[in-house]
Amino acid sequence: MAGVRSILLFSSLPLLLGQLLCGRGARAVVIPVDAAAGNDSLCVAAQDLNDSTTEYPADISPCQSLQAALGNQPCSRGCYLDNTKRLPPNLDLQLSPGVYRLTACLGILQASNLTIRSRGDAPGDVIIECATVPNNDYYDNLYVCGSERVRFQGLVFRKCGPFSPNVFLNHSSGLVFDNCTFRDNIGSSLQGQFCNDVTLTNTHFINNDNQQVAEPDVNETSIEELYDSITTGGGFTFFTRGQPATIRIEKCSFVENSANRNDPNNTRPVLLKANGHGGAVLIRLANADGSEITIADSEFVNNKAQVDGGAVYMTLSESVSGSSIFIERSNFTGNTVEEASGGAVSINSFQISFNNTIIVRNCSFLGNSGNAGGAFSIALYDSDINSSRSPDGVNFTECDFVNNMAKNEGTAVGLFSLVHVDQVGFPVGFENCLFMNNTSEGVTQDTSAIAAFRFPITFQGTNRFLGNLGGGVTLLNTQMRASGVLEFDSNTAVFGGGIAMDDRCLVTSSG
Repeated sequence: MAGVRSILLFSSLPLLLGQLLCGRGARAVVIPVDAAAGNDSLCVAAQDLNDSTTEYPADISPCQSLQAALGNQPCSRGCYLDNTKRLPPNLDLQLSPGVYRLTACLGILQASNLTIRSRGDAPGDVIIECATVPNNDYYDNLYVCGSERVRFQGLVFRKCGPFSPNVFLNHSSGLVFDNCTFRDNIGSSLQGQFCNDVTLTNTHFINNDNQQVAEPDVNETSIEELYDSITTGGGFTFFTRGQPATIRIEKCSFVENSANRNDPNNTRPVLLKANGHGGAVLIRLANADGSEITIADSEFVNNKAQVDGGAVYMTLSESVSGSSIFIERSNFTGNTVEEASGGAVSINSFQISFNNTIIVRNCSFLGNSGNAGGAFSIALYDSDINSSRSPDGVNFTECDFVNNMAKNEGTAVGLFSLVHVDQVGFPVGFENCLFMNNTSEGVTQDTSAIAAFRFPITFQGTNRFLGNLGGGVTLLNTQMRASGVLEFDSNTAVFGGGIAMDDRCLVTSSG
């Protein structure tokens, strides 16, 4: 934060409440924490900063635990309504190399301008982990609630779950994770709900396997309930309803994460199962108009999900409108879905979303696989043909889809409208994209690189389909408009090596 300096309290001086709690723009009070050499009974803790009469000795012992440094704040699900649990502002917790174990849920409640950072020189030498793994009974994690401008820097979060995420964010804003690592957790590593302005930068999610299983439910449910029953993904999970959110994932990596599995007794249809969505990232926007989600300059490698969204799963629901999703300059490699669609990315629209923009730009999709939509899938569950509001729109620009596989529709991209036959999905555009060596794994090997079912598609610039097994494009009850260069070479299929059409279709070209 601009104008904020750090000072060490290693001299004897009274802590005047008015000096320390003067709000934004004040100097941050450094609280040293040392897992090896600290002493919780002698250190400067957050709770001590509320006592304006205490004088501290010249040689202050650092805190040994995060619990003591933060004043042993308990967790409170309604913390954003309880001012009695407020942390003083402008704190800078600096952790010396070591392992810091969480033995209970530790609250960061109504904090403002708080930094928790590594004092180590080497990456990964400050580790925060849960004391009990696996833990199916209670939370033993960090819980950030009712807070603003909280920053985590240079920390490793590991070995938590499956009941609780390692870090849980609730009703907070201005949250930053910089140069952090989440690894070897068996629950959703980082989870946020009803937050705004969350940034992940240079942060890595490695080998997180979400093993939490929802309560058994053998009853089938409706599509309308699906968006509200999906639980958590493998790495980062975010949900908001009724308020906009800004989420930035920049220069991050997600490697070998997996989404939780469903109870074996669950008899719901595949797409209606609550678990198994979003191997690396799961984001749900419900009536969150004006939200902005950005994934940029990031890597997604070998993530997997049981149902859909091997790397990324997103939903738009409850008539959300005016929101933007940007996926830019990122690589998706070797991600898989076992049962349904979106080997790398799955985006789903429930309950009639409007006027949302999805931009996928300068991305590479290499060697991903799924039952359908080997690299990317979009599913529309509700539509309003009589609405005068602008539909959602999706554009792929300068993207490469190479060596992806699917058993069914769309070895690279699958577009699925599940609404009434007389209604169509929102427009999807492709500009200067490459589809090469994508392979149909089905028995008939007739699954094309792009499958568009009641989704109108357009091609602009130069789009090339080279060596795809299963064909280039399949259209079902939709229309396709092409301008510029549309090249088909060495594609093979039982029906239509270049373009296959079924039911009512219209293809137009403007040169």
